[in-house]
Amino acid sequence: VESADGGEEGSEQKILKRIRLWIRDATRAMLPEQNNTGAEEAFKSSSQKGETLHENGQLDEALVEYKKALTAAESFGPHNYRVATTLNAIGEIYQEKGDLDEALSYFQRALKVDEEAYGPDHMNVASDLHSIAEILKAQKKYEEAMETFQRAMRIDKIVDGEEDPAIAIDLNHIVDCLKGLKRLEEAVPLCREMIDIDVKAYGEIHEIVAVRVETLAGILKNLKQTDEAEELYERALEINRQLHGDNHPSMAN
Repeated sequence: VESADGGEEGSEQKILKRIRLWIRDATRAMLPEQNNTGAEEAFKSSSQKGETLHENGQLDEALVEYKKALTAAESFGPHNYRVATTLNAIGEIYQEKGDLDEALSYFQRALKVDEEAYGPDHMNVASDLHSIAEILKAQKKYEEAMETFQRAMRIDKIVDGEEDPAIAIDLNHIVDCLKGLKRLEEAVPLCREMIDIDVKAYGEIHEIVAVRVETLAGILKNLKQTDEAEELYERALEINRQLHGDNHPSMAN
């Protein structure tokens, strides 16, 4: 079974991030605009160059263009959507470069912009919180990361509903933080909740469900609840058997 930090889980997170960015674009298209043609052309040009360079893995060159775009964006006002969008783009590049402190500072700036522009419970604020929490988790600041994921999840529940698969991803992040804090007992009910959400969303026989089940099994094993852990490992194995057959690499686990 794939780990919850990568594979199917990672793909799902990327899809959700793309959806959030699409919604951000749709939201900003409805906002009133001041006429600033020169700045708009400069912003679009540098943003497009930055995006292309980023996609090609030319991170330093992309940073130069995105920072030009940020200067142009700020001419529209400190709380304009262009500012938050560009701050997030710069933060993502620093994250890819492994400069987590610098990435965090840009994501936190984006959060402040979006909170001022949209209020505390907007989907864009949730997206910023996810970015911040992921950095904090990578820095092993588990308590702060968990609190940030919990705040993001509260917004996600307002926006998406209590049983949306996005909530299971939020729960999985919180479980990771609890594991880092060695608070495994608290993680168990959250694991059960995310399994329930994903079974309702995808059905019993799905790779994500297998990942969730194996996550819970690993926690119960560490808590010496071996009987249930073994049952769950068998359940995950059977899901993968039905999905892939007996000769798939996942069956070796």
